Amino acid sequence: MGPIRRRLIWGAAFLTPMPAWAEVCSLQRPNWDGVPVTALGEFLFLLQTPIVLILVVATALAVRFRSEWGD
Repeated sequence: MGPIRRRLIWGAAFLTPMPAWAEVCSLQRPNWDGVPVTALGEFLFLLQTPIVLILVVATALAVRFRSEWGD
């Protein structure tokens, strides 16, 4: 086992979830009750953030007025 592989193994060990990550979860999602979230549920949650909503509205406006503003 070489030094590079040993460092990779130790590095992977530090990437596993630890109790400190629970604090981050409680700060980011205070109403989460511990139920596993699917990828679709996470996607829908991320779609509700203000920056995404602004980008969706800006995209809709750009598509609507593309021929008037872009020429």
